[in-house]
Amino acid sequence: MTFFENHKAYNRMFKENELTLGLHIPLENYQFETSTMEKQVELSQLAEHYGFTSL
Repeated sequence: MTFFENHKAYNRMFKENELTLGLHIPLENYQFETSTMEKQVELSQLAEHYGFTSL
């Protein structure tokens, strides 16, 4: 038994012989030096809706 055998998120992201896509947070346009993090929940839910595997 491996350490990650029962880890749901790991197994979703690293499926054998499949390509999975993830995004890096923060998910916003960098118009300023520091990201505002204002709409991260909404953007994360939208990414999930479109089938991204991880954030």
